Amino acid sequence: MKSFYLILSAVSISIFFSCSNRNSKNLDTWLGDYHYSEQPVKAIAGYEMVMEWGLSVMKNNDRYIAMLNVQGQQTSFSLLSDIKGNANRIIILYNDLIDGIGPGLAKGDTLFILSKNNTKIITIWAQLEPRLSEKFPKECSCFNFIGVNANKNIQQLP
Repeated sequence: MKSFYLILSAVSISIFFSCSNRNSKNLDTWLGDYHYSEQPVKAIAGYEMVMEWGLSVMKNNDRYIAMLNVQGQQTSFSLLSDIKGNANRIIILYNDLIDGIGPGLAKGDTLFILSKNNTKIITIWAQLEPRLSEKFPKECSCFNFIGVNANKNIQQLP
């Protein structure tokens, strides 16, 4: 009887991991470019500070990656990120700093999570957060899908 439960457990674990691997690879519905503009904040000098976020979700061979660009008056950095998830929810994980002075992250840190809720994309902030306001919602409808590039955000690298 013990061997039956052992075999059943092994089969269940194997099915779980194969489904979870398949889900992480089926992210084509997320391919494309996304944009988020933080609410402007008035600087001490009297001008409006703005912060623009651009996220490009791409497929590179069989791997899903993202480029995140954050631009403001005194902030500018680009990050390479890995993506895990499924058709309804993706986790943006820090991989490497591409350009600028980064926010001090470690490889594998969760930057934020995007999930689809009917017609909205919900952002759940984690290690990376909006930069202008000290008070911001931990969850918001921040990023908007703006389209795909000519290659449908698919890259073929050697």
